[in-house]
Amino acid sequence: MTWLFLALSVILALKHRQKFTKSVNSVLLYVVIGAILSLALSANQTYHGVTLQRNLDILWINLIEFVRDGFFAAVGLTLYKALGLQPIIDNWEDSFVALKKVPLWVIAAIVIGDFLYSSIIFSAFHVRVDNPYYANQLITVAMGAFAEEMWARMFLMGLVLYVCRKLESRWLLAIVVSTLYWSFIHLGPGMEWVKVLQVFPFGLALGWLMKKYGFETSVFTHLLANFLLVTLPPI
Repeated sequence: MTWLFLALSVILALKHRQKFTKSVNSVLLYVVIGAILSLALSANQTYHGVTLQRNLDILWINLIEFVRDGFFAAVGLTLYKALGLQPIIDNWEDSFVALKKVPLWVIAAIVIGDFLYSSIIFSAFHVRVDNPYYANQLITVAMGAFAEEMWARMFLMGLVLYVCRKLESRWLLAIVVSTLYWSFIHLGPGMEWVKVLQVFPFGLALGWLMKKYGFETSVFTHLLANFLLVTLPPI
């Protein structure tokens, strides 16, 4: 599926090459943040005894993935712009100013709601999520928040909106389809389908935030929710 998305993205980037060039500059900040987090993760793992060679291999993989996700995000932003939408502030210095327009209770309600719901799901299905290195866990979930918002909310939502641009229900389809794909990507050893059940409502909320308040808000909310889940024990 990744290769299919990549091929389609290249075609769309060439079709809207002028908008794509500007979009690359807009998402570059998030790629740089991802690279910094990747370096921090590598340094922390080295400190805890992971071999240097293995860390270098993981670092290169993380950096390549962030570049890939940045490309997808730039294509997604290009598609938003082709539809006359502007989900991200182009000026880096003002990129987080958009957060001031969001009522704090909205972000708080989503983050706390996600924590409570996840606690219930984990408790009901006896799921335990832990990590031997606390700093390693914080960095990992921070990387996840940035990377996942770039390809799920910016790229995949933008792609569905673009494909379904003539439909009245395009926003609903974009949010639901991107959330379904994002949720199933979370399948992993030890949690199986429970993880899909846990993250799906949160993905819908992030999609709504993207539509209502923009990319900065969805990233910030995702980041807060991830930090809360790994910092506080489930209720």
